[in-house]
Amino acid sequence: IELMDGTGACVDCESCLVGFRKCEVSKRERAHRELLVNNQPVKLRGVNRHEHEPDRGKAIGVLSMLYDIVLMKQSNFNAVRCSHYPNQSRWYDLCSIFGLYVVDEANLETHGFDPTLQYNEENPCCNPEWTAAIVERGTRMVGMNRNYPSIIIWSLGNEAGYGPAIAGMAGWIRDFDRTRPIQYEGGGSRTTSTDIICPMYARVDQITKLKEDRPIILCEYSHSMGNSTGNIHKYWHAFNSNPNLQGGFIWDWVDQGLRKEADGSANWLYGGDFGDSPNDAQFCINGLVFPDRIPHPAVAECKYLQSPITVALSDDKQRLVVRNHEFFSSFDDLCVKWVVCESGDPMDSSNRVGRADLSGTGIGPQETKEIALPGLPDLNRTRPSRERMLHVTVYRPKRHLWAPENFVIHSTTLPLSEEVVRCEAFVNGRPAASHEEAAEALDDLVLERHSWSDSEECLNVDSKQMSVGISLSSGEILRWRCHGHDLTSGDGGGPALNLFRACTDNDRGGSFGTSFASRWSKLGLGEMKLCDASVKYDEKVREAKEVEVTVRQTWKPAKEIGEEGEDLTSVNVTEVGGIHWFGREGNSDEEGIEEKEPEAEAFVDVPAKDVLIDVTIRYLVRSTRLQISFDVDLTSLRSVLSCQGKTSPSVPRLGIHMALPRSFNDICWYGRGPHECYPDRKESGLVRQWEAKVGDFPVKYVVPSESGGRADVRWAAISSDKVTLACFPADSDSFKLLNVSPYSERDVHSSNHWSEIQPSSSTHLHLDHFHMGVGGDDSWSPCVHKEYLVGPGKYSFGYHLQPFLKAAQE
Repeated sequence: IELMDGTGACVDCESCLVGFRKCEVSKRERAHRELLVNNQPVKLRGVNRHEHEPDRGKAIGVLSMLYDIVLMKQSNFNAVRCSHYPNQSRWYDLCSIFGLYVVDEANLETHGFDPTLQYNEENPCCNPEWTAAIVERGTRMVGMNRNYPSIIIWSLGNEAGYGPAIAGMAGWIRDFDRTRPIQYEGGGSRTTSTDIICPMYARVDQITKLKEDRPIILCEYSHSMGNSTGNIHKYWHAFNSNPNLQGGFIWDWVDQGLRKEADGSANWLYGGDFGDSPNDAQFCINGLVFPDRIPHPAVAECKYLQSPITVALSDDKQRLVVRNHEFFSSFDDLCVKWVVCESGDPMDSSNRVGRADLSGTGIGPQETKEIALPGLPDLNRTRPSRERMLHVTVYRPKRHLWAPENFVIHSTTLPLSEEVVRCEAFVNGRPAASHEEAAEALDDLVLERHSWSDSEECLNVDSKQMSVGISLSSGEILRWRCHGHDLTSGDGGGPALNLFRACTDNDRGGSFGTSFASRWSKLGLGEMKLCDASVKYDEKVREAKEVEVTVRQTWKPAKEIGEEGEDLTSVNVTEVGGIHWFGREGNSDEEGIEEKEPEAEAFVDVPAKDVLIDVTIRYLVRSTRLQISFDVDLTSLRSVLSCQGKTSPSVPRLGIHMALPRSFNDICWYGRGPHECYPDRKESGLVRQWEAKVGDFPVKYVVPSESGGRADVRWAAISSDKVTLACFPADSDSFKLLNVSPYSERDVHSSNHWSEIQPSSSTHLHLDHFHMGVGGDDSWSPCVHKEYLVGPGKYSFGYHLQPFLKAAQE
């Protein structure tokens, strides 16, 4: 638009991007009212975004905006909520150019007036003196940004309660701009001032049982604080299964930490690091990406679950079923490639690899087509000796506005064999293909007792390949060698039972002692001490093909129950999970409220003096390997871990820890990877053989915590330059979790920044029979789902551990 003077000269001009689209909530004649964009009920794959840069704080530049948008698009996000204020004008232009739906939000939040969301009348929106100022926040936003086509929804603000001022803002916007619907979560998410039901941190069973004909879009869900974002697959199953559940916005995009260079390593600073008091500690550190935009592993999970394309096998496993979840785009510019793997390795035959160009398939929006898989029909007629899987990758061959050539949109692993063929040994440096191949000729073992120290006597079991020293007083393995090379170090040796992990931010979520971290601290779970032990073996035997040693141990907390210990509850948030949703009277459906576990009904109080852990360990020593089995009784922990029957109890993990010499620096595993994944956040992990350096396993979240795990591991092999130690589960198909680290659990757990932690003198190996999930429904209540807890029951599990010279595998 140009302003001309009388001579035709341009005095002033303005320009803006123009887009044409229609956005509305459908009429009641549909089975469910839906949010429609150009008459299509789109699913919002959204994320909340604060304006933040690590060096300039809120003074962000265009390059930062571009980086955010490109990374969002590459991670299959299609929507962003401007939380909690209108953004720079250039942001809306970029979203229009690159293709992101925007929820623009009025700069209104009064959470501090009603922190627990229980006293709505305290909010300024209920005070007439504030009405004009509050309404103006909405009118100024709409007047300023109404011409940006990327904005499809107006938000009236965030956590500001509900009253006449909010209703007045909604009325003004509806009258002024009838081209966009309105959303507002305050007041219980279901007031007349919102066209969209947009709850905050509502649980999956709440939103699926909700009786509501308006579209449901979560304005915030999956609180991604540190090692988090668990259970998100349940949300996306619900979104894809229910027409009126139209997605949501993950909280949130970026860790809002500030950069400080200290001692040559980057430290991210947060609340309290500036001498500020009071502060919210790390409660602004809850993004999917680090402050410098390096993605957390959870981004891979989001990308997988939010993929616009999914692939599956047909029932006869001879064709690939491809589904287009988009509402406007076809897949003419995508390609699919696949490879058949056995035990995680690609098969040699050329007909086990394929590629298809989707341009000829005509897979339009919301359509499903099948693609033939040459070679698979013959393969499926043979019974595999090893686990077979089809690895499928969907990619875009040509360069795109937000992606380079051959950019991967989606990848997945599809099982071809019905049964998992368990491997229990390495042969010639590789996993055995069958039980017959794994059979071994056993050499003689020599047993000898000798003094380990002035107060310790040890049983030595020696062969030509291996030597094991077992304490006759505690039953612990004091020394383990393979051809003279140590497999244990001085940091705890092992393998030994381990129940503890360095607490995550979600572990610390809760109040009044209900957080998992508080319960573990009260129990002294990280500091258990041995109070009784007995060791039995056949003392008459001096030589044998195999030796069995039985150890019975009793462990108890190193401190009295209830005794003050270290502070594990630095995140002290007093909100109750879910109160955003059903906290206001009259705003919930009875069947939509999350049911509580009837823990109290089965609860039997146990006196503190009787909190004991009984463990039976059986060592079966052979000339080339060590087999260990555990029987563990955790039932006496129930009282403390359940807060006297009020909450679901869990220990962090159940497995073994080994402290290997620091020279063990290379690891190979067959299981999910390549990135970090945990029992409740593992859908994106591809089941293959992977390799990594030990130092690359830990994820250095801003606040140090448990990290780096890999789920569903069939076997693992960790190596030094001389020796490899192969590890297999004895009583299950896989370890629930594998982890290795150059840092000790204790050091990580007790530190606030990574600059405070030095690598230990050992490589720490964790093989977990069970490992608790990381949670993520919120970060202020114990939110790990029951199926991902490790309850205080009785457990039996075991391991095959096989060391061999590295030269034997070359």
